[in-house]
Amino acid sequence: YMKPFSIIKNEGTKKEKVLISFYQFKDNLFRDNVPTTSVCSEDFFYDEDGKIENKLAEKENKWGSAILKTNRNEELTASEISDVREFMVYQISRTKAMLEHNQDMATTMLTNVLYNQTSDLDKSVIKEIVEKKVETEITSEYNLDFVKDTLPIINDLKMDILENKTDVAFFTSDVPVIIVNPLGVHRAGLGNIGTVVFFPISQKKMVMFYDSKLYGKITEEIQDSECINAFNKYQYVSADERILALNSIEFEKFTQDKELNTFREKFHVSAKTTTNYDGIGTFM
Repeated sequence: YMKPFSIIKNEGTKKEKVLISFYQFKDNLFRDNVPTTSVCSEDFFYDEDGKIENKLAEKENKWGSAILKTNRNEELTASEISDVREFMVYQISRTKAMLEHNQDMATTMLTNVLYNQTSDLDKSVIKEIVEKKVETEITSEYNLDFVKDTLPIINDLKMDILENKTDVAFFTSDVPVIIVNPLGVHRAGLGNIGTVVFFPISQKKMVMFYDSKLYGKITEEIQDSECINAFNKYQYVSADERILALNSIEFEKFTQDKELNTFREKFHVSAKTTTNYDGIGTFM
């Protein structure tokens, strides 16, 4: 996925190097020409024995093939469009940010339930019980299990490829898939009417899924650089730890935008799950 945003040296040979640049929010860190193998990667993130990683590797081959064809302006088959759709949903589910979000949500919910329903346990004991349960049950594999249930929900969304005709490049992030809903800020689930999903696949191309019956035909060529900047702002806000591009200089005006950084800070303050216990059950 990162390759079309990178410098490639000795392409196609055993000495091939793929180098990308990034800005890391923690420590305000800019880095150029870093091997993609060391970026957005963590050992044993999915499992210890490699079974899930191997299954994903099989899927990544077909996803990569479909995205490569798209970047080459080659027409995709219906099966390849399904591959891009599948990549999009897996990418939402497989990030470190999504794992942490689901673990935090589960911890809050379970802790509140136990606090409300058990008076004979010390709070520190409850916390220990919950953390152990969440750590063993809310895993990367658990997140990926949701994909097969999610795919049928978005099968009716049309896929279009937006082409960047400006001098400003798309950049990406460690949370590249953006979900928005122009019909309302509280309606951004994948199954909601009006949901639009998009993510860049190179400096010049972006994949967009949307309801064509609702929005009609969209313009596929982008001639306005401010439009590209708007898409890049979504990546900046969405990113967990870092944003990625060919050159880190592309990030400077975003990192210096006070209004954008304030918005990003608010966006990353998770709304905690609230609960109410009525003596019979817990309402969340």
